[in-house]
Amino acid sequence: MHDLRKQAILESGKTTSRKKQRNIQAGSGTTTPALSRVASAVTSRNVSDDEGDYSSNSLNDVGKLVASVPADVWTADLNERIEAICDRKHSSVEGREEVLNALSNLITHHYAQEELQSRVNQLLPSLSKSIKSGETSREIELALRTICLIMVTEPTDEVYTTVFDVVKSAIEDGQFADAKVAAIRTLSILKYYSNCSIDETGETMDFFLDIISSDGMTIGEEDNAEVVVAAAEEWGFLATQFDELPSSADTAIEIFTDQLESASSEVVCAAAENIALLVELSYAVTDSDDEEDDQAEDSKPRSHGLDHQAHRAASVLHGLTKQSAKSVSKRERKSLQGTIADVLRSVEDPRRGPAYSTALDDQGNEMGSRMRVAINNSGGKVTVDKWWKLHRMNTLKRLLQAGFMSHYKFNPNVCDTLPAATTAYTHTDSSRQQYATKHMRHIADLLGGPDE
Repeated sequence: MHDLRKQAILESGKTTSRKKQRNIQAGSGTTTPALSRVASAVTSRNVSDDEGDYSSNSLNDVGKLVASVPADVWTADLNERIEAICDRKHSSVEGREEVLNALSNLITHHYAQEELQSRVNQLLPSLSKSIKSGETSREIELALRTICLIMVTEPTDEVYTTVFDVVKSAIEDGQFADAKVAAIRTLSILKYYSNCSIDETGETMDFFLDIISSDGMTIGEEDNAEVVVAAAEEWGFLATQFDELPSSADTAIEIFTDQLESASSEVVCAAAENIALLVELSYAVTDSDDEEDDQAEDSKPRSHGLDHQAHRAASVLHGLTKQSAKSVSKRERKSLQGTIADVLRSVEDPRRGPAYSTALDDQGNEMGSRMRVAINNSGGKVTVDKWWKLHRMNTLKRLLQAGFMSHYKFNPNVCDTLPAATTAYTHTDSSRQQYATKHMRHIADLLGGPDE
């Protein structure tokens, strides 16, 4: 499956003269020695196809290396890249691709809200033009990725209103399949980080459902698993904004249950995780007048609908556990089996999140959620014990890559996503550090110490 995060990794194997030539064509100037070393480090630590793992040292090492670049160095390079993108008259396709790649890489690894705030209006017309009339899929994808990063860094209604129609048109009328995948993910980011109403978000989710139910045919990509996966994953990401079932829940769970029979293991996994999310949304702990009873561990979940649909989904999932998927790799088979098992446990009891273990500890209690994702080298971990957390974590991982830690520390929009941080924030270098320090107490609900 095509992976968006690979788009921000700088290309390797280019000669110095070719690179300088492209910089000149793009009007971008020469990359500073410090940033060249960082680019080389990012290239040498190319992320694998397994969606990455924050417990590995490679992403943290890259983040540290990039963070070590002085602010005046990377901000100067950022401004040069922006100027180059805006100067389309003197650019070539290859030049635009390289500059967009470099810009998205900078915004990925640095929280650049202050730097982007005054330049967004200059960037949007050029980015929109690359999306509408880009000559290669890569140019369009990089422009879309840059839009995503801008929206996460400096979410404004102006960004949303300026590019929304352009992005949606890229999904419906684009000529490159990979660019349509990128546009689907961008549309989701635009909706999530804008101030649009929940009804407007629901309309985009319905648009994604049409793509999924038609196996991509509604946008001219019939039987394209990558398109269906992207639409399903982004539907799930947007659904995490709902405190209760969206109006299309009945239709959605039927569509996702049908997709459990897909020949693509990735489609099956995405559909199954959305079923688990819907079931999680459809249940609540029984209300009690007695405060102690309200906190009792044996309180029973109460259904708010989807019982029949969840039963059908569980039946199909049970059937999948008995099938032998020899057509997929051992790795894909393991991932598929793990996802199906997790979703079945959640359908049986919606209080159980991803990677939930029913094994008993020394005190006779279920061990519960085992999914803890390391986010630094000091033992801090995010416990992903709810399906909504998993959906949001996966989206942030796809977008921010090795820049996740930098954004998690400094970017309040990322903290609001997983989960909210309420510290007042201003955009100076000193306040960035103050925010990072104060933020640590706000993530206490998510962070756990090293596993015992």
